Amino acid sequence: ARQKEVMGTSMFSSGYISRNPNANDRPHHYNMNLVFFDQIYTHFKWTRDIDFLKSLWPTLERNMKWEKRNYDADGDGLYDAYAAIWASDALQYSGGGVTHTTAYNYRANIEMARLAKIIGKDPKPYEKEAEHILHAVKRTLWLKNKGWYAEYIDKSGNKMLHEQPGLWSIYHAIDSKVPDNFEAYQALRYIDTQIPHIPIKAKGLEDKGYYTLSTTNWHPYTWSVNNVALAELMNTSLAYWQGNRSEEAFKLWESALIESMYLGASPGNFQQLSFYDAMRGELYRDFADPVGMTGRALIEGLFGIQPDAFNNTLLIQPGLPKSWDHASLDIPDALVSFQRNGDIDTYKVVSRFPFSMNLKLQLKAYRSGIKNIWVNGKKASWSLVEHSVGFPQISIDCGSSAENNVQIEWVGKMISKYEEFSLSVSDGLTLTAAEGDFLEVIDPQRILDNIKLASKKIQARIKNSTGSKTLFVKVRNGDLIWYKPYHITLNPDIYVVYNKDQAADQINFDIISNTSISNAELSINPGFQHSIKKVNLVNGKNTFSFSRADVIPGSNQIVVKSNNKTLLDTTVINWNIKPVKIKEAITVDLSGFYNNQITRIFENKYLTPRPAVTTLQLPVQGIGNWCYPLIKPVLEDDGLKNKLAENGGKIPFNEKIAFAIREGKAGRNVVFTSQWDNFPTKVNIPLTGTASHIYLLMGGSTNPMQSRIVNGVVSVEYTDGTKKVMELRNPDNWWPIEQDYYIDDYAFAIETPRPPRLYLKTGEFKLNNSSFYAIKGFSNYGVNGGAITLLDMPSDKEKKLKSITLETKANDVVIGLIAITLVR
Repeated sequence: ARQKEVMGTSMFSSGYISRNPNANDRPHHYNMNLVFFDQIYTHFKWTRDIDFLKSLWPTLERNMKWEKRNYDADGDGLYDAYAAIWASDALQYSGGGVTHTTAYNYRANIEMARLAKIIGKDPKPYEKEAEHILHAVKRTLWLKNKGWYAEYIDKSGNKMLHEQPGLWSIYHAIDSKVPDNFEAYQALRYIDTQIPHIPIKAKGLEDKGYYTLSTTNWHPYTWSVNNVALAELMNTSLAYWQGNRSEEAFKLWESALIESMYLGASPGNFQQLSFYDAMRGELYRDFADPVGMTGRALIEGLFGIQPDAFNNTLLIQPGLPKSWDHASLDIPDALVSFQRNGDIDTYKVVSRFPFSMNLKLQLKAYRSGIKNIWVNGKKASWSLVEHSVGFPQISIDCGSSAENNVQIEWVGKMISKYEEFSLSVSDGLTLTAAEGDFLEVIDPQRILDNIKLASKKIQARIKNSTGSKTLFVKVRNGDLIWYKPYHITLNPDIYVVYNKDQAADQINFDIISNTSISNAELSINPGFQHSIKKVNLVNGKNTFSFSRADVIPGSNQIVVKSNNKTLLDTTVINWNIKPVKIKEAITVDLSGFYNNQITRIFENKYLTPRPAVTTLQLPVQGIGNWCYPLIKPVLEDDGLKNKLAENGGKIPFNEKIAFAIREGKAGRNVVFTSQWDNFPTKVNIPLTGTASHIYLLMGGSTNPMQSRIVNGVVSVEYTDGTKKVMELRNPDNWWPIEQDYYIDDYAFAIETPRPPRLYLKTGEFKLNNSSFYAIKGFSNYGVNGGAITLLDMPSDKEKKLKSITLETKANDVVIGLIAITLVR
């Protein structure tokens, strides 16, 4: 699960620094080198301590070689992460290429090249490595069509991209200046739209939209991978400031501190975890991580103090909220104060550094014009900051005086920060200039076609893409030029929404259409009935309800056609239905394909393939993490066996549907597939006849590192060569055998209804389980004895079945098929 803690192994070799003071011969499993040297590079920017730099240079060089040797062993420019950030305790990347530590190493090489020049060393190796890293990140980890970074890429198996990153992957990339301004803005939009937002509310607290964030949207919960942590929020707020989004930055910063300092258990506390953490609640007093990160966000973000001492530059880039008319911060190295009086903003900057610094004041232009600028009573010039996103920015070179008084007299209209709207994919896009003239369209996610650009209007077609997207339009207003963002939500032309908690014996859903459709044909479960309902769909919401006579347990297929063209083919899931439509259910004998016992899934040793590098990885029994490598839940299927014995080898789900489990050799009762060599990657099972619906009893493993991706697929092939495919995704429909998912509407939201689970110890199906036990250090939602999952998929009853294929796509998981029942 982790590197053996013995001096002389790869990790504990030249360049390693122990966390034990003055005892560098004592190995310890965290890589804190990354964080320490990242702080050192910033230290030099504040101190210009050249004597310390020269004395430390051999250590810096050894560290760079150590990082490369251990964590980029294949030299592709993407670095593994070995317990290098706060949220380390269950992060295990198995030698993969990871965004957050790759970003750290990018900054390290940039800084090493810069420092090398200062003391007469060769910067070229570091410049070359930085360029190599940046190219690798943009080529592999930057998701162009989405506009954010992947958490990591697997280096083995299908080399999958894990496309839902944690907060740390976004803020570390931005903090290390990996993205350009457009990429940084898009990456922050990932946090806006994909990371769960939890409203902060309290009796007596005015509702000003305060909120907090979970660190990921991953399932199932285990310590450190999905929490509400103050330091993570502070680092995220700093990233918003660095991405030129001051209003959002301050709202998050203010929200988190109100929750911690005023609403928490201890007044004025810098907590580690928040009360809003669904699993752990509030933890610890004045935890070092949020103390440090709140300081950074305050100084570097809100007041924008960013010295570069070796370059004799003091950059002040305030991120004050637009509504503020005064603010000041006094720290040992500098004083920054701000005052607004009508149209004139006054900044006072006092440098207390022990050496001369050239002050550069970089400001957002909230107004469309600048009438005058004075520096220490003299008229001064300004320049535009190129490629400013969100607002235009101006730069004022103030000279090297220790004390500077800067006044800016603004004129013109207020500038809006962005526009946002929703469109359907067949809609045309029309943008009208609210201020200034349009000069250029930047479409990084490639959602537009046939763009027509005029100075006051942009028109384009939308490509067939859905989700949250961002456009940038270059705008000129007088002397100011900037890139205005447009936040666009693209919806399908027609789609279904429904409440996951459906009423018993009926389904209710809304069809959302972007246009009126007369005489449409609406059919439900076409495999079970031939009746077609003629409907007139209006532009907007169309509500439908179908009773027990029309529906089946599980996935009810909804099809809308117009003029013989299929406009919609989707499902509405309701497992509370009592079956009326099902006439015949036929079980499939899988005993000849079984290759293991379901209860022995964690009794195997999963030894190959394994990366031959220094890394953190899944323990050999296929469950747990490097902090708790000995996890082994007890799985017991006595209840299942008793039910099978009582019912002639079948386990009933309801009065119509049952599953046959006929044990194979040595008590085998499951077909396992996996990327591990213990089992085949995929298994093909012949089928005959036809089916209008297929029910599957499945069980296996998954973990947070495989969350929000396809873990496996079930493919039904017909004799005519066509296929129907069901993806198994954690958490939507692929659940771990040892526990249930904790589900809420925030950090642990799931888009689909809960599937029925068969609890092995009792042999009973349940939709909602309330009995759990704690698996120490791993989960509080352990299932006594384990549970397997009932899944289903519609089938085309007009086509003859050829086979069904079970395939595991993701690393580190085992996917098992236990029973198949065909409905005819």
